[in-house]
Amino acid sequence: IYWLSALTTALFLVPVFFIIKKKLYLHISFVAILVYYIITLAGNAMHLHILPISENMAKSLIIIDNLLDGPLVLLFLIFFCPNLLTEKAVRYTFYVLSLFAVLMVLVNGFNKQTITVTLGPGMLFILVYAFYLFTQRIGGAFYEKNEVAFVLLLSGLLVAYTGYIIVYFFNYVLGGDNDMQSLMLL
Repeated sequence: IYWLSALTTALFLVPVFFIIKKKLYLHISFVAILVYYIITLAGNAMHLHILPISENMAKSLIIIDNLLDGPLVLLFLIFFCPNLLTEKAVRYTFYVLSLFAVLMVLVNGFNKQTITVTLGPGMLFILVYAFYLFTQRIGGAFYEKNEVAFVLLLSGLLVAYTGYIIVYFFNYVLGGDNDMQSLMLL
């Protein structure tokens, strides 16, 4: 399991490489996903003990990773919006979710309870918007080459966030003594 986890962590470098090589970081949506990949890469490397850091730093990184997950991916989804109305809806959700996360940190502190309250809605919004954008783009994939790339990226988000919601449910909602390695295999 360690080598599989190390491989998937290393694969986070692939989109980072392409975003930098293709200069996609010039678009705010790709800056958001670049930051997301770097934070997640650091978190995964920390879990695998590739990145040796203190326990307090590790806990802080996990909380930051989870708090930024929803807002960063929502910013990335703006790139896929086919019209101004959809873009405004995603932006509004980004602002509301970001404000909600800040308020939860102020009310509950920088802890697992804050993650539990903020991570779920963020993943749900991402799943809903990714599905909506996927259905908007799928028809054009038969006629335009760049639409195929959009559909593939959106379908990847749909699969990933479906899995994340399952892990979230078992880890945060049900809680208890779940085997984290088994959950991560999902």
